[in-house]
Amino acid sequence: MMKKNLLAVLVALAGSTSAMAAPALPWTVNELAVDAATGTNTVATLATILQRQTTFSVNNMSLVYEATITQGAFNQYGVATFTETGRVQLSNYYTGYVPDGVTQGTAVSSALGQAYSLWATFSVTGTATINGNQLNVSVANGSLTAYADFAPNGENLSQLDADAVLGTAASVLSGGAVLTNLGNNDAGNGSFEVIWSDFERSAGFGASLWPAPSPFHMKLDINSDVDGIAGAFLPGGTIAATGGQGNAYFAVPEPSAIALLGLGLVGVGFSSRKRKSV
Repeated sequence: MMKKNLLAVLVALAGSTSAMAAPALPWTVNELAVDAATGTNTVATLATILQRQTTFSVNNMSLVYEATITQGAFNQYGVATFTETGRVQLSNYYTGYVPDGVTQGTAVSSALGQAYSLWATFSVTGTATINGNQLNVSVANGSLTAYADFAPNGENLSQLDADAVLGTAASVLSGGAVLTNLGNNDAGNGSFEVIWSDFERSAGFGASLWPAPSPFHMKLDINSDVDGIAGAFLPGGTIAATGGQGNAYFAVPEPSAIALLGLGLVGVGFSSRKRKSV
């Protein structure tokens, strides 16, 4: 049992260590997949008129999101459970993005937002813990499904249509936030991050729009700021709207994190052999 618990801690530590600093990996976008899916030449026409590429490489997408948080009452230890459900709109493709909080990179001029929109629904659950003037949020589980809307007309997030599935994810590697008490029990001025380890493109439209690499990157990192959560510090819990803007990119664990996990596994094996020899 001790070995299993230690392994779980090491895996979690390796995931969280790599999350914030892992490089953003590139992927290929082929926007002619929209024309193929819709039976139109909208993308090709836009590309000709506006002198845009239809196939290009990117390493990030900017996003905006809206969500509702349902948080229960805090127990005697200052811990409450929560569920957050919402929608994400993927706004622009970028190249040269670095997940350092500073380097956004260069936006790619594409048909996104004109010939089609990309968006996602998500749901995450976890715990929120009061720590002085802060709220430490930890995500335990979650799911995400991304879609394409082939007729974007300036809709807000609640009006986007699910014309085709882009991809799905259901396994949270790590996630959380640190929020500050703004007074009146409200929380904000924080950042939120959820990392899925199993993003998978749909076999149809997803694989056509994002054709490379193959196999495709699976570790999806979505991070954003938090506009505010009304009543987040209320003892009896709250139901509140929130939102923000941020980035979505694909990444792999850093070598240092993998090395840390490897050393941990060596230690587990040594400990096991030592116990057997006693």
